[in-house]
Amino acid sequence: MDANEVLESVAETFGYPVAVLLGDSTAQPVALARQVAMYSCRTVLGMSYPKIGAAMHRDHTTVRHGCKRIEKILADRPELQAQLAEVAKPSAGKL
Repeated sequence: MDANEVLESVAETFGYPVAVLLGDSTAQPVALARQVAMYSCRTVLGMSYPKIGAAMHRDHTTVRHGCKRIEKILADRPELQAQLAEVAKPSAGKL
């Protein structure tokens, strides 16, 4: 699994095209999906912040903020935990 596959999985799970996740939208649902993609790249693939940033056309500090935000809200959002599990499913056979 690579960053593109994570993006595709997140896009499918959240119902957005990959282009929207890579775009400039600051709408909260889109930003959350984008941050889930960043977090998944970090936790599932073990990518560095700069590499995730390069893959998602973002600065590494934006990626770090997104990952920290997901970590912070995971405990209070069981539906987000389920979505993260859904995103990680395709990686099971490839890692």
